[in-house]
Amino acid sequence: METYRLILASSSPRRRELIQMLGLPVHIMASDADESIPAELPPDETVQLLAKRKAAHVLEQVRSQGLNGIIDRKSTRLNSSHNA
Repeated sequence: METYRLILASSSPRRRELIQMLGLPVHIMASDADESIPAELPPDETVQLLAKRKAAHVLEQVRSQGLNGIIDRKSTRLNSSHNA
């Protein structure tokens, strides 16, 4: 049976607090992905680009720990799973 973990790709205390307020267990795995962006990139595209970079970096970390994972590129969610 597969189990799933919610991974927050951010070390933001506020984001952690918000997720915990929902009663969800969360694993913090901060990303040190490159956050440089082209100056001409519109704000909405900037947010999407950075979210995808961070998710991809955390996915790399998850896989290096021997876990399976996928990135839902439409919503930039990172879903990781492992066999329990």
